[in-house]
Amino acid sequence: MTIMKKQDIIGILITFAIGFVGGAYLYLTYWAVVFNPDAASVSDIGEFSIVSESYGACGSTCPSFQVIANGQYRFLHEARDGSSMTISEGSLPRSVLRDVERAVDERELLSQSRKINPQTCRSYDDGIDVRYAVSVDGVTYDLDSCGTAIDRDSALWIGLAEIWNYLQTENL
Repeated sequence: MTIMKKQDIIGILITFAIGFVGGAYLYLTYWAVVFNPDAASVSDIGEFSIVSESYGACGSTCPSFQVIANGQYRFLHEARDGSSMTISEGSLPRSVLRDVERAVDERELLSQSRKINPQTCRSYDDGIDVRYAVSVDGVTYDLDSCGTAIDRDSALWIGLAEIWNYLQTENL
């Protein structure tokens, strides 16, 4: 019976560590998506960004934001003291990003970006409307709560509104 040398033990441990890291990487990047399609990330749909602005009764203090595929955002909003506009930066929580990813459907984007002539809009009566420019794989879809055929009850519109809800709650 032979006793293992120190170099043999280190070699086995290094091999195990490399195998473990490689297996974890393959699982997270390939197999998790195969077995659980909901685990896919926004980056799986390629280039992705959302730019949004509100307009109407808020005048020159209307907030706006930009979000990119990895969840990084820039949020332009009125400072807490109300003295000026300020920019906040950060990352959306994974749960919000996942909800937006599930909601972004190119058929829905195409349908809801169709131009219409609305009878009335919130911004007509001292309310606030919102515009989105959603870019997916180089195609930009323009959505407007006053001017396109949006469906306020759709998963798309609710998912986009979730970004506003998070940013306004986080930065107030």
